[in-house]
Amino acid sequence: MMRQAINDTVLRNQLAQALRAGQLAQADQALKQLLMRHGQDPALHHTAAEIAWRQGNRTGALKAFGQAFRLASDHPSLPQAPAIADSAARYIGHLLGNYTINCRDLLSRQTLADLLTRSDLDPQAIAGAAIPVWIETAPWGDYFTQAPETAATALMQDEGKAARHDPLALALLNHAVLADPAVEQLLLACRDHILAHPDDYDPVFTRALARQFWLTDYAGRAATVPIPDDDLLRALVENPADWQGTGDDPLCAELIAQHEQELALIAEITDVGNDADETAITRAQYEQHPYPRWVGLTVPQPGSRRALLHRAMPEGNWQSRDLAVLIAGCGTGRHALMAALGYGSKAQVTAIDISQRSLAYAERQRRRFAAGNLNLARADILRLNRLPPALKPARGYDVIECVGALHHMADTWAGLAALVDHLAEGGLIQLGLYRRAGRTHVATARSDIAERGLDPANDDDIRRYRRIILDDPQHPLHGALAHNRDFYSLPGCRDLLFHNRERDTDLTEIAAELDRLGLKFRGMQMPNVVLEAFVAQHDPSKLDDLSLWQQFEAERPDLFDAMYRFWVSR
Repeated sequence: MMRQAINDTVLRNQLAQALRAGQLAQADQALKQLLMRHGQDPALHHTAAEIAWRQGNRTGALKAFGQAFRLASDHPSLPQAPAIADSAARYIGHLLGNYTINCRDLLSRQTLADLLTRSDLDPQAIAGAAIPVWIETAPWGDYFTQAPETAATALMQDEGKAARHDPLALALLNHAVLADPAVEQLLLACRDHILAHPDDYDPVFTRALARQFWLTDYAGRAATVPIPDDDLLRALVENPADWQGTGDDPLCAELIAQHEQELALIAEITDVGNDADETAITRAQYEQHPYPRWVGLTVPQPGSRRALLHRAMPEGNWQSRDLAVLIAGCGTGRHALMAALGYGSKAQVTAIDISQRSLAYAERQRRRFAAGNLNLARADILRLNRLPPALKPARGYDVIECVGALHHMADTWAGLAALVDHLAEGGLIQLGLYRRAGRTHVATARSDIAERGLDPANDDDIRRYRRIILDDPQHPLHGALAHNRDFYSLPGCRDLLFHNRERDTDLTEIAAELDRLGLKFRGMQMPNVVLEAFVAQHDPSKLDDLSLWQQFEAERPDLFDAMYRFWVSR
């Protein structure tokens, strides 16, 4: 025993020295010997994950972080177990949010379920990896091989209880929009079966179904059977907040309370008024369909977001500055909260949007996440001068982030010019603009919708078009839309395909407009896989060369998605 302790000390010293020296192969050797003796130590698995991460082995890193998370979660009394679990969860969230990784045999069902229910992780990032595990493995795998109606009948019997109470299934239903046509078909069949047999239903599973339909804003087809006089069963087809149910069911009570809180918050949010005339049509859409409805986000480490600024403009001394930040077009607040928390308490963040209902949702979430450095206001990008002095620093904003808003304005570049007018000297602007080449399927859908005479403000028309796509796997748009998360909610589908106003662009136009406005391109803020591919082909010092990005896109268009995200400065 004494000899083992001595050997452990030697090995741990070797591990620490090798890590400090960057000798990853030697560190890995020492670590493997330690794991043979202490395979239940979550700290060692976390170290193994970090080594794999530094070696570029994302699959190995994900598996080891999963082991560290599981062991730390199962044994919270171990030294530093809670901190290890938190750290491992953040790493897993980053990996699943930025890379496509098959999680089968890497993360357990219970680990995926636990990650989905954490308030400090974006459940959508976890869901993309968890859905295949859910539908391919027991106790659910067999149900997805049957016709939806047959599977639904079996699920509602006694034999289906294990599936109905499966922690992974319940976590997915309660926390994420499930972007999969087979999943939607089965869930709708389960709903119709429950409505047709109201005398004996499983409240746990039924509440999870109702929450899933609430998350999607009831985007699926209408029920084909009468709706019983029961609050929870009615919540399977309608938002309780719309009909003010009795609140006898805890889920209904929760949804009604959230709605009432948001209505009350509208009066507390600064409203500068006097929108530009052209803004009305877009505002009407988001008052009817606030977008997106979200329930969780990956909480960044305070100050971690400043690294993005340093990457775009190294000379900016971003780490120590008290920043004034503007989020222009914040919607329901997810991006704004990420920014406020990520820039840290030494940053004052102002987030604006044109929709009162979107801002009310954002304010409720702001209070939930205790983001005291975030202020919300209803304002038009073209009327920023009307913001009160407390929200509009005299020097201008050090950072302006506008992702997903300018392409919905009548004149995208007039919107950008308005933002530039409020940029501080030495400041940065992050932009997100629709990429024309990545949205050909959207253009096709919009033409089809117009030909069919469908009304974007009519929920039933949106549902009708969704069914046209989902019910025909051979439809030319099926492949492009069948796994798009936005397609699975009413607000998302409207924003994606039925928007009242949108404008796509390309890098040639962007280059010309930046030159016209006297702005300097400072680099892309794209997924890691894109940046890594660019650096593999070009010198890292060329990340701010827009002409090279034009060339790179022409050579590798498959790497780009539907939106350009990039930084500019004066």
